[in-house]
Amino acid sequence: MIQRIQTLFLLLAAVLLAFVFYAPFAVIIDQANQMYVFTFKGFIFQSSGLLLVKTLPVGVLAIIAMVDLVMIIFLYKKRVQQMRLCFAAIGMLLLMQAFVVYYLNAIDKQFAGAVMYKLTIIIPLISAILTFLAYRGIKKDEMLVRSLDRIR
Repeated sequence: MIQRIQTLFLLLAAVLLAFVFYAPFAVIIDQANQMYVFTFKGFIFQSSGLLLVKTLPVGVLAIIAMVDLVMIIFLYKKRVQQMRLCFAAIGMLLLMQAFVVYYLNAIDKQFAGAVMYKLTIIIPLISAILTFLAYRGIKKDEMLVRSLDRIR
């Protein structure tokens, strides 16, 4: 299971996605010099810790995608099902990235301040790329098994 390169890709994608729960996507500083932090929960007013805008789809998609990635790792004997779940995970990760960009643009227009992007903002995209690389490895394994079945 761990010898396969696609398992390492999936594990790395899941670990990267776990960072989303601990690091902010961006920090916005408005004209009154007040700081707002954009996390997977929503936009938080830094000084009071008050949650201003909930971004529920981002958090839900992050949790579901991470569970999906871990589940794919343990389905190593069912390659066809792994490939389907990889596409589902890629879709969720890209949708999560779209929600992050949407919320960030919407709130940035409302506060009209300076935005400082964090490295966390591209983690869903990197995880989607790693999941696609895992999909290619799983597909190669499936093609190899099918070719060996034809020889018998």
